[in-house]
Amino acid sequence: GNNKNTQNKIIFVIIILSIIPNHFLLHFFERTYIPGFVPMACFAFGSFFAVNQEKIKLDFKLLFALVLSLVLFWRYIHLIQILFPLTISVFLLFFSTDKFVLKLKPKYDISYGLYIWHFLIQQIIILYIGSFNVYLFFIVSFVLTVLLAFLSFVLVEERSINYGYKLGN
Repeated sequence: GNNKNTQNKIIFVIIILSIIPNHFLLHFFERTYIPGFVPMACFAFGSFFAVNQEKIKLDFKLLFALVLSLVLFWRYIHLIQILFPLTISVFLLFFSTDKFVLKLKPKYDISYGLYIWHFLIQQIIILYIGSFNVYLFFIVSFVLTVLLAFLSFVLVEERSINYGYKLGN
């Protein structure tokens, strides 16, 4: 009812704020790209889907339509600023709730390692290699972070968890 309307209004404001920076906020921050706004928009879209889950069905047709829209309208930056985070949100929500995908749960949970090691790896890459193509930077930092997160899980986290179980018993 009324609570849902208020939540949707707040979410709408967050989405609007997340697509403004390249125009309005640019004068305040003096940057051409503010990376925090894409995750902010993704979070807002995810919140919108959660609040309105009984009305909106996340399925492959919706995801396909969004991906097709990205391909068709890739030159229209104002539209892409909305379509890109919306597509990412639908992709992540669709696949994270898909029964088949949930059965593929990996044996090693490296999520915490990804969280704690990514910034350090990125800073080391920048320190020793310097600035280079952002896509290549993403791939290199992601691969190195996954490797370190895996080692961290196997050598530290898993052993600590098992030791915790022994202490509990």
